[in-house]
Amino acid sequence: RRRHTRSSTVSWAREMCIRDRLIHCRLQFRTANTQYYGSAEAWSAEEAYKLALNRLERQVVEHKETKLSEEQSRRHIENLLKGEL
Repeated sequence: RRRHTRSSTVSWAREMCIRDRLIHCRLQFRTANTQYYGSAEAWSAEEAYKLALNRLERQVVEHKETKLSEEQSRRHIENLLKGEL
């Protein structure tokens, strides 16, 4: 008498669940004034790292662009005010 009957797809799915695990990666980058964080999940450590690093890099670039645009705006306003005097 048979106790268990397995099809190949059930066996395959079970092996995939055991072998493949979702990897979570968190990165932190600190400067003197700011902290940046990037996190991601993927099925491989390399892919999780790449995604987290990409998110962290985007934060750094966005912060830099925002800071530059604030400085440019300030200079522009200062130049306008100098021209009015």
